[in-house]
Amino acid sequence: MKIAIFSPYSLPELGACSLRVDSLKRFFERNGIVVKVFSPERANMRKGRAPEGYVRYKGLEGAFVAAFKGDFDVILGTSPPLTHSFVALIAAKLRCIPFVADLRDPWTHEYEGLGIYTRMDPKLWGYKLMEALAYNLSDRVFVVTETIGRIASRFTLDKSKILLVSNGSDPKLFRRDAKKGKAMRKSLGIPEGAKVAIYAGAFVKKDLERMIEELADTIKRENAYLLFVIQAGKAEAMEFEKLKGIVRSSGIAKKTRFVNSGGFGFEKLNWYYSASDFGLDPLPKGMGDYCIPVKTYDFFFSELPIVGKGEMGGELENLIVSDGLGFFATNWDGFREKFLEALHSDKLKKIGILARQIALKKFDREHSNWKALVAVKDIVKQSDL
Repeated sequence: MKIAIFSPYSLPELGACSLRVDSLKRFFERNGIVVKVFSPERANMRKGRAPEGYVRYKGLEGAFVAAFKGDFDVILGTSPPLTHSFVALIAAKLRCIPFVADLRDPWTHEYEGLGIYTRMDPKLWGYKLMEALAYNLSDRVFVVTETIGRIASRFTLDKSKILLVSNGSDPKLFRRDAKKGKAMRKSLGIPEGAKVAIYAGAFVKKDLERMIEELADTIKRENAYLLFVIQAGKAEAMEFEKLKGIVRSSGIAKKTRFVNSGGFGFEKLNWYYSASDFGLDPLPKGMGDYCIPVKTYDFFFSELPIVGKGEMGGELENLIVSDGLGFFATNWDGFREKFLEALHSDKLKKIGILARQIALKKFDREHSNWKALVAVKDIVKQSDL
């Protein structure tokens, strides 16, 4: 069997999308399937060499040509954004081969919730039409949380094609390394006895600024440090420096460390996790109901409890609270209180060990990859009848 995966981001770019795609690719290949990953060329892309089987194309026309002329039995397209995967879907339908939509986030629901587009913006409605066509034309729709599945079902006539294939993480990539963590603390100039709270992942400007402002007084008073490990390319360089300026004006520059993760891989990222005591996971307004950031699972495998913020009854709250894997609030006042509670908790290590134990049972990405493989094989089998 031959599979093409169309993804807006892929190695050597880092991030949740690249990690999910690469994990699927490697798992499929271990099970005898030939896989090629297609992603668009873009300016200022992270330097580095992608593994074998990764291909870059130019623009939407390039996506269509790659999907239409390639020798594949099935195409899987990730979203958001959906635009390039939608082009690959059209090519798949013209070739009469199956297509699987893989939803990491609910595209237009996210854009509207984050205020990227207003509810009546014609562009948003154009994207919603694209979503409806894509989900109904797809042979299967993978979603990473149940709430995303419910959102996708609003666009989908056949609800049975929606399948939960959660993100999870890799327990081999992310596991606590006390020796590396101690060395990393020393290199960062953080005292051994201090508590370190880490924020890792995407650059979410508004929420990072607000979080710094909310936690500044507590950081000043307590034996605590903030560690930001953020992927910031040339496009984000100015905002990255602005964030450092907010830290300086808040009076916590000496107790805050910034690391740009754009220049290293997941192994080194794990060292920073190992240097930390708990993870910070405040969701932006508009994402608090459906989102579980991939770093959440990475934190769990690295034995890090979480201080999170989101909507009551949302996916993140259910994840943290149901098994007692951290501290959760629904607003910034509560987040600040839970942060202080975490700093003074004598159960952080115990919670962290529990988090990894539960993650091994529930959130090993291999479980989800197997579920995706079975579904893809079934789709191809049905198309051959």
